[in-house]
Amino acid sequence: TQSTWAHNQASVAFGGCDVTEYLTKQLQLQGYPFSTPHDIDICQNIKETLCYVCSNYTSEVEACSVKQSFQRDYKLPDGVVITLSQSRFQCPELLFSPEMAGIQNVQGLQHLMFNCVNRCDADIRKEMFSNLVLAGGNTLFPKMEERIHRELLMLAPKGTPVKVTALPERQYAAWIGGSILASLHTFPCMWVSKLEYDEYGLGILHRKC
Repeated sequence: TQSTWAHNQASVAFGGCDVTEYLTKQLQLQGYPFSTPHDIDICQNIKETLCYVCSNYTSEVEACSVKQSFQRDYKLPDGVVITLSQSRFQCPELLFSPEMAGIQNVQGLQHLMFNCVNRCDADIRKEMFSNLVLAGGNTLFPKMEERIHRELLMLAPKGTPVKVTALPERQYAAWIGGSILASLHTFPCMWVSKLEYDEYGLGILHRKC
C-alpha cells in the first residue's frame, strides 16, 4: 500500500568504499604504505578477492588466532607478496558493526533490514521476512546470505520464517529491475512530469510509483 512503501525505506551513508578504506588502514598498520589512488584500487581488489563474511565474528577471531588456515597471500603488481588473515573477515564485519571503524549512529545491515520490515504494515511483515532479496556489490562477499539469514532469525519474532535470496548477478540488480520496469506497457503512467514535481515535490513519487 502507499502508506507501507512511504515509510519502510531507509538508507545509511556507509558502504563499500568505507570497507575498502578500513582495509587500507589495516594494511597500513601492518607496514604496507598504501596511500595513492592506485593503491586504493589494489586494496579494493584485495577486498573483492580475499575477504568474506563470517558467521560469528568472535568465534572467527578466536579460531584465526590459533590456525594458519585463515591466511591467504596476495601478490602486488611489483611482485611483493602480502599475507592477510584476520583482515579477510574483519573488514566486511563493518557492514554489521560500523562502530568498529569509529562510525557512530549508523545501523548495521541486519538492523537496517529488520527495522525496514517492521515499518511495514503488520499484516505483511511475515511475508516480507520470507522475501528478502540481496542486491548491490557489497552483498557479493562469500557467506553474506548465510550471515544475513542468521542475524534476522535472531531478530525476528520467534517462529517467523526468514528467506534470503542472493542471485548471482545481484550487483546489477538495480539496473535489471529498472530495465524490466521501463519495458512494461504500464510504465508511462508512472512518469512524473516536471510540472507535477514542481507542484507536489518528492511526495509525487510515492503517489504515482
